[in-house]
Amino acid sequence: MPQQNIINIGPSTSLPTSTGFNPTSIFGIGDSTSNDPVFVKTSTLPDDYAVNITTTNMTQESAEDRLKRQAIRAASSFLHIPAVANSAIATGLGLGKDAVYRQYTSLPMQSLNKLDGIEIQDFRSRISPIINIPANAKFEDITFDYKNPNAYLSQRLDGSSAALRGSGRAALYAAATIAPGGAYTVFNRNAPARMGYGMGDPGDPYALRNDFTARSQVATKWKKEKKFKFGKKKGKTKKVGKYIASSNPIEKATPFRGDRVNVIDFGQRRLNHAYQWRPDPFVAGSGFGEWLGRAMRKGSLTNDFIKFIITGPKITANEFKKPHHTDDIFAFRCTDLTVSDTFNSSYNRVNMIGRADPNYHYGGYTRDVSIGFTVHATDRDELKPIWRKLNYLAGYTAPEYNATQLGLTAPWMRITVGDLFVQQPALISSLGYELAGTDTSWEINIEGDPTNMQVPHSVKVTLTLYMITDYLPQKGGRAYTLAKSFDKNGYPEPGNDNWLSDAKSIADPPPPVQTDKEEAKQVQNAKTDKESKRKRRNAKTDKEAKKINFGEGNIYAQSQGANQPTRVATNQTTTFSSGKTS
Repeated sequence: MPQQNIINIGPSTSLPTSTGFNPTSIFGIGDSTSNDPVFVKTSTLPDDYAVNITTTNMTQESAEDRLKRQAIRAASSFLHIPAVANSAIATGLGLGKDAVYRQYTSLPMQSLNKLDGIEIQDFRSRISPIINIPANAKFEDITFDYKNPNAYLSQRLDGSSAALRGSGRAALYAAATIAPGGAYTVFNRNAPARMGYGMGDPGDPYALRNDFTARSQVATKWKKEKKFKFGKKKGKTKKVGKYIASSNPIEKATPFRGDRVNVIDFGQRRLNHAYQWRPDPFVAGSGFGEWLGRAMRKGSLTNDFIKFIITGPKITANEFKKPHHTDDIFAFRCTDLTVSDTFNSSYNRVNMIGRADPNYHYGGYTRDVSIGFTVHATDRDELKPIWRKLNYLAGYTAPEYNATQLGLTAPWMRITVGDLFVQQPALISSLGYELAGTDTSWEINIEGDPTNMQVPHSVKVTLTLYMITDYLPQKGGRAYTLAKSFDKNGYPEPGNDNWLSDAKSIADPPPPVQTDKEEAKQVQNAKTDKESKRKRRNAKTDKEAKKINFGEGNIYAQSQGANQPTRVATNQTTTFSSGKTS
């Protein structure tokens, strides 16, 4: 398939050297058969040479030819016609032998300029046939061609198909695709709220850099609360308090430029606030302050590329949409995330007489999940919440003590990793922190800040879990969540958003198990029915027919002979005895 030049400036053979373009051969670009060069810009073009800016990644063609091409491709998909047959069909329709393949052109380098005022842009929007963005364009230079019918057949609408399947986020993505800046202006690594992924902006050229010890809007302080008396002895008190947002106006006005997932503090909250990176600006209470705090909290949420959350046991999978429990929440950035899953079945060997090889009896099932990740602070304000999360996560390997009982209570948790595990129960079997290595940098707190500590900036974490899951481990059952809708107990509901809708469930009743006595009775009744039908067919007189009594499925007839073997059922085994039937 011939490639087309990036920029077309008349015949390449008569191109003057004063244009600022030099013919250059680039691997993978240009036509190797015709040896047409690719022209790379080296200086400013003269005013009398116009540059043909390509605005679509497909060659121009009529709407009729485009529809013919789509019809051929649809027929190929439905009838499984080979590509050779497609080419023959296309030739017969006058489209040429290569019409079944999409013809592409490249985007000129002049079209890769940034629009003013947009930090992160999606250059896929530059190949839109509807939106025309000239080189070095500003917003007032952008034009739209809504009257061209070919434009709508070539326009990118990424996300539109997913929007038709019920995704509101996909509908917003499709709308952003046709915007001048593209989808990445709305969905990017640092977009606000749920549209971004909280990577931060450490390279902000407009940030205040005259004091490296300055704290930002995420800073917290310890708020003491009233002491209360407890116990039988008078004067025995307990200190209580909590961390709240800093009230320093300078800190509140200083934007945080670091990683918004790393800076999420440990605390007890609901699952829909797991990725709340900015502390509540108002102290919880009653009145206008609390209402305003709830409203501002929605703007303090972010996302991670892969959901990686550890919570207490109260929060189940259905609380992503309908939160109603509060428990411990740890949100870690999934940097260098590694996950391995091991399924183990145990068998007991039993030696049998007469065989050299043993018999294997199923003994049990265990499952181990190992997770590794790195926590790396990119800003001073991230150190405190990172080390608070690491400290309290280590506490889940120790027991809980209760003054009312002597026994120790084992802690357990729930974990979410993408859609593989969504709030699944687990126990920590081992937890390891690589605190310092040869390439580890430390915060030395050179200025002696009383609110700062000397700690490593980076920690490698290895976590091994006994994965319990909410699902009964069974053949044909569910090993991973792979679902998005859950019932009130956190169990996946069947549907299109559940990849394992046909998996066995703990709600599926097992087939009834019959006892030996019930099975023997069922066999005897079947034999009785068969014998009664045979005797009715062979009965020649009414007198012989009256000898058969059809009562409760049993036959009471004259003896057919003494010492007939009769099957007798017991609770454990079925034996045969000799006797006379009656």
